Amino acid sequence: MNNFEILKICDEKYNVLIVMTTYEAAFQYLNEIAKMLAAKKYSGIVLIDELMHSGNNDDRFIKGYFDGEEFDNSAFSFESVDRRSEIRKYSCELLKDIPDIIDCSILNKNQKSLISKGVYI
Repeated sequence: MNNFEILKICDEKYNVLIVMTTYEAAFQYLNEIAKMLAAKKYSGIVLIDELMHSGNNDDRFIKGYFDGEEFDNSAFSFESVDRRSEIRKYSCELLKDIPDIIDCSILNKNQKSLISKGVYI
């Protein structure tokens, strides 16, 4: 299993969502993510969901720019994503099928339960 999944999404701001499927920080995997994005011939704004690492808070989503070969390290920032956004739904749908990762995450018992039941947070 990869430590992340790359999802193409239809959103006004983002075309790619990277869902971290580990409780480790996304920055540990930037080289791997860059290789996969380059292989897919992608360039543009990328949204990274670190729910399993950061929790469901203001530090959950990271926005970055990928130029087709590498990330612009000066362009990373935390991004606020509306609680009703489909982006949260995409992430939680993917994560609900990985109960071991959910169990080892920083999330509280209620959040883990909601995701396991298919509710997005």
